Amino acid sequence: MLLSIAMPFFSCLFSGYRFASGILLAVLILGSIPGRADTFLFATAADGKRVQPIVQLIRAAYQSLGHDIKVDYLPAKRALLHAQNDTRYDGELLRIADAQALLTNLSPVPEPIFEARLFMLSHTIDTPLPSVASLQHYKLAAIRGIIYTDQKLSGFDVEYVTDLRQGIDLLNLKRIDLFMIPGFFARELQAVYPNLHMVESPYEPVDVFHYVHNRHRQLIPELTEAIRQAKRGKSALETH
Repeated sequence: MLLSIAMPFFSCLFSGYRFASGILLAVLILGSIPGRADTFLFATAADGKRVQPIVQLIRAAYQSLGHDIKVDYLPAKRALLHAQNDTRYDGELLRIADAQALLTNLSPVPEPIFEARLFMLSHTIDTPLPSVASLQHYKLAAIRGIIYTDQKLSGFDVEYVTDLRQGIDLLNLKRIDLFMIPGFFARELQAVYPNLHMVESPYEPVDVFHYVHNRHRQLIPELTEAIRQAKRGKSALETH
């Protein structure tokens, strides 16, 4: 008798548990899928403020998919760490392919955004150096946390700085001979510092990619095509 009375209670209890579990599972699944108008937050190096056309290109790609982006400008190394470890971020705006070894929680969108070259800024050197080995004869500086320069300058005596301003100060104080910078800063710096020479380094250029967190991996095929189309649109505007 007692068992027959208790059975409906337990049946209701477990049905409610299954129902609640189903709702929780649906929330977890749907929570990982971007909605129609999500805004994605990306980290990037603070000096990325200087390359707004690239930021706008990536924003245009997301907007074509019904989304938008926000960008946090941080010191380059901090941007790398936040993109990898801080779940508030949906990825990193720009990094080279080799960054994937450090950004294990992120995946690159395989359409390159642009080709990066390494330039040398100097008061005294105004012609390209004959080889990479010739860099050992000079005092160098580079921005900390930019993987391309970290890799290429490994083994050299390099003073690392947080941003462009610090590197320029070291040049003006004659504490270094060469400030190694990514090429996308070159045009602006030539206009701001006409007294400085800027020449291409002896290193080969590399492709730069947009990285998204692995929880958004399902977006990569669409983003690949959207970035490709945004690049075509930018090229068409630049030729008119």
